[in-house]
Order: sequence, then structure tokens, then C-alpha cells
Amino acid sequence: MIALRTIERKMGGTGVKFALATLAISACILAQAQTVSQNIGTGQQPMAVAVNETTNKAYVVNHNSNSIAVIDGKTRTAIATIQTGAGPESIAVNPLTNRVYVANAAESSVTVIDGVTDTVAATVRTGSNCNALAVNPTTNRIYVANNFGHSVTVIDGATNLATTVRVGQGPRAIAVNPATNKVYTANYGSKDATEIDGATNATTSVPTGKHPWAIAVDSRANKTYVVNEDSASVSILDGATGTTKNVPVGDTPFAVAVNPTTNQVYVLSYLGNTMSVIDGATGTVTKTVALSTHPSAIAVNPKTNQIYIANQNAASVLVLDGKTNAITATVKAGAIPYAMAVDAAANQVYVANISSDNATVICAGVAVVPRFRVVALAERVTGDHQKFVDAATLYLNRLAAENGFAVDYITGTEPINEDFLARYQLFIQLNYPPYRWAPSAKKAFVDYITQGKGGWIGFHHATLLGEFDGYSMDPWFSEFLGGIRFVNYLPAFAKATVKIEDPSSPLAKGLPPSFVIDKEEWYTWSKSPRPNVHVLATVDESSYVPDTTIKMGGDHPVVWSNPHYKARNVYIFMGHHGGLFDNPYFVQLFRNAVFWGAGQ
Repeated sequence: MIALRTIERKMGGTGVKFALATLAISACILAQAQTVSQNIGTGQQPMAVAVNETTNKAYVVNHNSNSIAVIDGKTRTAIATIQTGAGPESIAVNPLTNRVYVANAAESSVTVIDGVTDTVAATVRTGSNCNALAVNPTTNRIYVANNFGHSVTVIDGATNLATTVRVGQGPRAIAVNPATNKVYTANYGSKDATEIDGATNATTSVPTGKHPWAIAVDSRANKTYVVNEDSASVSILDGATGTTKNVPVGDTPFAVAVNPTTNQVYVLSYLGNTMSVIDGATGTVTKTVALSTHPSAIAVNPKTNQIYIANQNAASVLVLDGKTNAITATVKAGAIPYAMAVDAAANQVYVANISSDNATVICAGVAVVPRFRVVALAERVTGDHQKFVDAATLYLNRLAAENGFAVDYITGTEPINEDFLARYQLFIQLNYPPYRWAPSAKKAFVDYITQGKGGWIGFHHATLLGEFDGYSMDPWFSEFLGGIRFVNYLPAFAKATVKIEDPSSPLAKGLPPSFVIDKEEWYTWSKSPRPNVHVLATVDESSYVPDTTIKMGGDHPVVWSNPHYKARNVYIFMGHHGGLFDNPYFVQLFRNAVFWGAGQ
């Protein structure tokens, strides 16, 4: 079956065992500045979920139990189990009629459930391997995608009578635009989408990319978004003009969600570990958000403008602010959170956890307040330095999600002023050099450091002091970093041993007396900063492999802080390439610096 093959393909195989991480609480009680979750037992292999906001109920599809678990959103308890046909894989709700529809892929049928009594009202035969369905509540029509039948079954919600409409090859996703009475299928096998006229059932083929995998409709903007798995793109179908635009996104995109209120679209890329943000007005990617682990599902609450991303490996759900795209919280779920649905009216999110036989209900009724906020000024270049910045972004996002703090990224100094910096407890100069700063930004930053308004971490490029790249020496930065001037670097790179000088420092927590860095440029400066700074670590120049004549001549600090400034500050020389994040000692130093710099 397509959906189960999807699990194996996207989730790394069904034979792998995953640790179950849950937040055990007796009830999903809202506390100030918290987003909390509760796990509820369902049935075997829950893989889809839908909500009825009118009744505050959620319906969870249990694939291996051939059943639906009904969850009362008020009490957050499972109140009923309803038997369905064999192999249920998808579910949709008509809130106007209080009917629930379940696609049973293994027996090619739809189970119709009465939402008042939570009993089966009818069973409707469909085409082969029905694995997706959607409802048009306005016309009371239900549309079922038959993956093996290359068709859509149209069910009259009043009579349960069915009609078959031929579409492209292997439809595996379907969406409805109730405003225009149009239906769209993503046809995996024929590289197209089919548009169905809801009034006449007439069809039109719309070319897309390779292997359309998922689909979403923004009825307010009259646009449909088709995710093309194997061409790393999204096809935007404009219902008003009949035109199509292809937009590149990350590697192996497989899920999409729309916020019609803000006209923003969010696309998850499984192998790219990213979320692409598409502006619906311009049809362009405005931001790519790096994610720490393979994402497995996405949902949006249009009322709160919050985005929810399920993490396959971490058994958790990330909460993102739709305005800033910053991660504001991480919430524990079950093993392999696979599908999500939002009850915007109750501000609750339901997660079907496919490998732990339960569902997670997330109560998000209270604003999330992060433990602290970090801003990272990230250098945008090419080559190894960019790979370091990208790897650091992934690590920071994961660290933030796991520890309840938030990270925002900027790639230039223009946004920086006193009000901007007042929002942050830590400023990270992520390889950004000490030049090209806007004058107003420099003034606000100097005040931030000298007045101790927050902490600072500088990596690698932050000591490019001197007449470098055509930019003049910055006296203030030179003084801040110990009165040094950049002189040279090792263009061939070298392996070397770093020695900890102050093991009592919180920055040295968990670090051995010495450790090896396999590859670095090892800058040299006009002099050692030691007389003006507190040195945490040095590089042993005699350990260079290969050896080189480019040396400081003995005393070569590589990690230090300047106690003459009120701000907690630390400079970490290492930062040339992304492979540093494979070194556990560098990662530990990075982690220590973040929490120490933020005053935690």
C-alpha cells in the first residue's frame, strides 16, 4: 500500500525500533507560558487524524486495528472506538453534517460515521486502493482518491451514492477548494495534477513536476500547491488565471500546509531537513528554515499563526512563530509522529504517533515564552565557511528546541539597533567579520557589550582585524578582542591539539585537558591577546600536521574572553568548516558557550 510504503521510504524502514519519549501528565492543563502535551492510547499504528471544530472531537485512524479512536477535546480522553474496513489510511470530516469519512485502502471502501452517535452509518465501495479523501462541506460531496484505480470516487453526502471520475496515474493526494467548487489530485505516476469541476465532474490535466506527492489549497487566494517529491519543487496552480509556476524547494519535499490568513505556504523537505516558506502573493520562497531532524508532518493554526512540525527521530513537535519563523517551543510526542490536525477553535493540536499506538494532544492555549532568546549574525558566503554556518544553524535549532530557547537569524547588520538588541540575551557572531557594519548597528552593539545588556560569542571570522578584503581596521573590535590585528592563516590547513588552560571555567565543562581538531586554518595575529584577556584554551603549534612555518611562535590562544567588558563574552577561533560538528569536544564547547553567554 502506498501509505505504508511511504512510512518505509520516509521513516527509514518499519523494522527499526524507536525510543518512546513522552511527557507524562495527568491532564492537559494549561499553565502560564507553557505548551503542554498528553498522550492518549488509540489503537495499532495510528497514521491519520482529523478534527471537527464544531463538536471539539478528534478522530484517529488506527491502520492495523481497522478502527477509529474518538477523542473528546474537552476531557482529552478516548471516548469510543469505531470499527472500519480493512487498512484505513485517511480521514476527513464534514462539520456541517457531522459526518466522518474513512478511506479503507485494503478493501477499497469508505466507512461513513455518524458523529452524533459515533457509529457506522454506511459503507461505500470505491476504486482500488483508496488512500486519500477530501470533503466539500458546501456541496456535501466527498472525493476519494483511488491510487491503484487511477480515479476519484465522488460520494453524495446526502445519499451515499457514488460516481467514478478518471484522473491521472496513481493519485495519492487530493484537496478541495469549496470557494470555486474545484477538486485537485496529485497524480504520482503521470507528473500532473487533475482539476475536477465539482459541478460537472469534468477534468483537466495540469502538468507539474516529477512524482507529485502532496497537495494543499488556499481557497482564499484561489491557489493550489502541489509538492513534487523527485523534482524538489512545488507547482503553484493559479485558479484565477489557469497558469502554473514551479518553485524549487529542498530535497525530497513531501508535505505542505497553508495559512490562508497570511497567504503563506510551508513545505517540508525530508532529506533537506528544511521548511521552505513560500509567499503566496509572489510565488517565491522567502525563507528556508533549517530543521535539526527529519520532519514527518506539518500543520498550521491560522488563528494563532503558529506552525507545528513533527520530528520523526526526536518524538517531538516543534512550534514555530509564523511571523518570524522562529522555533518557540518543542513538545514531546510519541514514537514517529506521523500526521497532525489542528482544532483552531480550541487551540489544540492532535498528533498520530504511528509507532507508539497513541495520539498526542497538544494544548497551546497560552503564549509560549522561550527560556531566553538568541540572535545569530550569520555570514553568507560560499564554500567551507558557509557549510560551517549551515551546520551551526542546524545545531543551534536542535539545541534550542531541546532546551526551550529561541534563535533568530540575520545575515546583515541593518536590523540592529538598541530596541532590536533589547530582545536578546545572547548575540552570536557566526563567522560574521568585524567590518561591513552599519554605523547605527555598530553603536548599538558597542552599547550592548559595554553595558552588559547581553552575552556574546564570536566564531572564527570575528577576528579578521586589519586591512582585510579592502576594509580598514576597526579599533574598537581590536580592543574588544585583546588588541590584536589579523596577520595570516594556514592556507593548507593543519591538524592540531587544543589545550585547555582553565579547566575550572564553565566554558570547559565536560572537556578533557586537550583534544584534537582535525582541520583548521589557525589564524595568526600581530601578538597574543593574553595580557588583555582571560585565555581558556591554546593551540599547540608543535602538534601541527602537516608542520608549517606560519606560527605565532609559542603562545597561541584560540579561546578567550575579555573581562574588561560587562557582557559575558567568548571568542572561539575554530569555525572554518561544517565537519567541526562531528567533533564532540567542539560541540561541547559550543554548547557551553551558548548557556554561559546567555547567563544560564
